[in-house]
Amino acid sequence: MTENRAPRRIIVGAFAIFAVLAVLYTIMWNTGARKMKEEIAAFAAREAEAGRSFTYDRIDVAGYPFTLRGKVRNLIWASDLYRFDAEDVTIATLPYDPSRIIFAPRGKRTLRIGDEAYDLQSDDLRFSLEPNFVVMEGHGLILTGKDRAMAIGDVIANSRRLGGGSAIAVQIKNWSFGGEADARMTYFNLAASRENGVLTIAGMSAGIGEGEDTSPTQIQGQGTLSANEEGVLDGRLDLKLKNERPLLTLLGRTAAFDPSTMDTAASLLGAVTNQGTREIELPLVIDGGDLKLGPVSLGELPPVSL
Repeated sequence: MTENRAPRRIIVGAFAIFAVLAVLYTIMWNTGARKMKEEIAAFAAREAEAGRSFTYDRIDVAGYPFTLRGKVRNLIWASDLYRFDAEDVTIATLPYDPSRIIFAPRGKRTLRIGDEAYDLQSDDLRFSLEPNFVVMEGHGLILTGKDRAMAIGDVIANSRRLGGGSAIAVQIKNWSFGGEADARMTYFNLAASRENGVLTIAGMSAGIGEGEDTSPTQIQGQGTLSANEEGVLDGRLDLKLKNERPLLTLLGRTAAFDPSTMDTAASLLGAVTNQGTREIELPLVIDGGDLKLGPVSLGELPPVSL
């Protein structure tokens, strides 16, 4: 009789332990779900303090018991200079660490920069919003506007809070403007820091091509930029530049610059660079939004947010 009770006690004890663990996990999962909502609300509050808005209709949580995930409905992330809208944003985190949330926008998405609005499509787009670290990663992005389109092969950007400022890193590959035969940025790398409204660029490099031209613009530079409350830029970058024409063609494809002005600038700079065959050093100066590359005036930059 005693021998029959022993296995029974083992089985009952095992089920009791399992039940206790299941209850504890359920408590942890529900606590994680509440914390996840609180973390998103806290990020929205930090954005409001910075003069931006991060709003949504509601958060639906699901995934029990294996994952902690959900959807943010009708997200709007905006400042005076840009606005991002997404119908549905899938969110996922770990029940034991709900401060690390991955956001993946789905459904209809639009991006407005200044007066330009774009429909946004992507093979993959996600971002993470932590208290001291923000990272965004995208692949196969296509932005379609009323008058122009852009495509970005790959982009990774992050910002880490350090003291009273932040450290910023950006990598972009294959950013094309206006189609395959038009201007494109084959790569762009940036390492910078931001504090008290001043962006200090420790290092920047870019390669810019035009059509089937195998001789792209090559740029390296460093310097500082600042913006006032209206987003008007001031600053200076000291550049090393070779083959200026693809760069000027790319600027002419944007809404900010007149293509005829870029053609004139290419002729003037071509006399200095021997038609782009010689590397030169020259400053890129921004004074009250007015942009000059060396001695050549390029036009006025639109407001930006630093």
